[in-house]
Amino acid sequence: MTTHGKFSAVWKYYDLENKESVKAKCNICGIEISRGKTIGSFTTSALWKHLARHDIDVAGSSQKPTETESVPKKRQATLKEVVAKKQCFDASHPTAAAITNALAEMIAVDFLPLSIVECVGFKRLINTLQPRYSIPSRKYLTTNKLPSIYNNVQKKIKEMLKNSASLIYGTTDIWTSRQQVSYASLTGHFVMWNKGELKLAHVVLACSQFEDKHTSEHILNEIKKQESAWDVKFSALTTDNAGNVVKALKDGSIGNVRCMAHTINLIVQNALNNAQRSVNNTVSRIRHIVGQFNRSPSKTSALRKYQLQHSDCALELIQDMPVRWNSTFAMIQRIVELREVINYLSTNDGICDTLPFAEWKISQSLVTILEIFDVATKEVSRESATLSIILPLKNSILMKLNNFLNSTLPEQERLAGVVPFIERLHNETSRRFAIPQPGILQPREAYFFNNEIYEKCAVASVLDPRVKLTWVSGDVQKAGIINIITQTAISCLSDVTRNMESAHDTELNHSSSSSSSEQNCSSLAFAALETEGVETTSCTGVAVSEADIHRQIEQYLRKPRIKQYKNPLEFWLQCRVQWPILFKLAIDILACPPTSVSSERLFSSSGVIVSPLRNRLSPSNVEMLTFLHVNLQKLDFKY
Repeated sequence: MTTHGKFSAVWKYYDLENKESVKAKCNICGIEISRGKTIGSFTTSALWKHLARHDIDVAGSSQKPTETESVPKKRQATLKEVVAKKQCFDASHPTAAAITNALAEMIAVDFLPLSIVECVGFKRLINTLQPRYSIPSRKYLTTNKLPSIYNNVQKKIKEMLKNSASLIYGTTDIWTSRQQVSYASLTGHFVMWNKGELKLAHVVLACSQFEDKHTSEHILNEIKKQESAWDVKFSALTTDNAGNVVKALKDGSIGNVRCMAHTINLIVQNALNNAQRSVNNTVSRIRHIVGQFNRSPSKTSALRKYQLQHSDCALELIQDMPVRWNSTFAMIQRIVELREVINYLSTNDGICDTLPFAEWKISQSLVTILEIFDVATKEVSRESATLSIILPLKNSILMKLNNFLNSTLPEQERLAGVVPFIERLHNETSRRFAIPQPGILQPREAYFFNNEIYEKCAVASVLDPRVKLTWVSGDVQKAGIINIITQTAISCLSDVTRNMESAHDTELNHSSSSSSSEQNCSSLAFAALETEGVETTSCTGVAVSEADIHRQIEQYLRKPRIKQYKNPLEFWLQCRVQWPILFKLAIDILACPPTSVSSERLFSSSGVIVSPLRNRLSPSNVEMLTFLHVNLQKLDFKY
């Protein structure tokens, strides 16, 4: 065999007469194969193709073959293997199971209709991505896959509730869908361990059909049923001021925290409707102007066209819902932004009405005033908000209203024509957030309807290291607040000792089996507690004397406050050994939500799920999809 310096592995199977030979002779069958017409066009492509007929595969080999080198033969696939590659996956196949699971999660999380599995476009997409996957039916999803995911998520949340590091709080409300079916919501809020850190957890426990009349007795029965199903005991539930809900919690000896966002809504609604005739007239006229545009596409087009001629974007007017004061604020704020456009279209084109100068001034003043309450509502409605925000926020609102009433600004810079409105807001805020006094009966709609809820809010504010006593005025009031904290701490000494010993045992168990915990538990499991970067001194033998309580409170109050953007739970995690009694109090009280917004957001999700395109969903499927829509994302799909 003559190689002539050729390095391709194919020459192991061919011979050349000389370097310029046009044909090479196959050593296997003796056939001569052309390798090109001229020297400059010689290739080995035909030689390789010929070898393939002998089931010899030397493709990809560019190294010079050695004498001992062997080339593996390519095995021809059997008929059974070829057919298997064309067949659809069985439902139990790992790939099919993973796709079906992801499909069910997508339907729940992204508000997709179950009928998507029957859509032509969706079928084409799946067939392009994985031709061997057989799309499941709607019935399979609702009777098999979604219930399976639902049960697994339920088990995960039960485990989280069982291992909660704090007391468990909740929110509840009742909503009626477009199907005229009532649903009762229940959400859970607590502090939990997350890989050595403390974290506020918010989960949905129920959005179940409520078939009975909305009486306090039936509401209490529903709450008790859910407590039994989840094996929890709520320390308190945050609700609106509805009398039937308030009575149900009172009859069931369940703590009740009023929704601050709802209370703010009542305060502002009262002022908008009853404070000042000129304010009422201005709001009514704005509502009329906005309605003119919303009922006329040509006027809306003119509004947009004028804006685009003078700027890069066009804003739309906002129609309010009178029962939602913040929508009224948004309507007034937007028309003030578009004042120039409205005046131009009214004066030059005559296509709409406008406001007199005095009412434009009132509108601007209303925006300035109501923005205070809008910011307060958004701040208290954050998922990270806790009960500690109530008293500081109330004081801040009153202080700002006082500044407006006692303003020393020049006349031209003062808020015009809304003094009675401001006074009404101030009086209503003071009345609804009045601090309980001995011998004085609180009004039924008061936020602090008894001394217990006021003390709970006071303790929460002081034990929030971002706040402490900054909201308290005067030495007498400070002494009273410190006494409240002291008495609260004394009442839970035995709980603190028991809790700290349990936490220490948990840490020891984790340190001895951390590798298995990391493999078998998600980041939300209490068993996955890590102590890296955290002091691990034993918490057993906690001092239980009143003197120790006073010492802890005094040391804590002397310590500088942390920044507003810091997480208070991180502060208490670092101080849990130094001040174990206050640590226990803090994580218990800071788990309580200040509003029932989580329930209202849940109903917003339910409203999307029960859309006009899906108004035949059964209540059980609505509950399942709502539950999964929120909790799958809360758990980061780890269940």
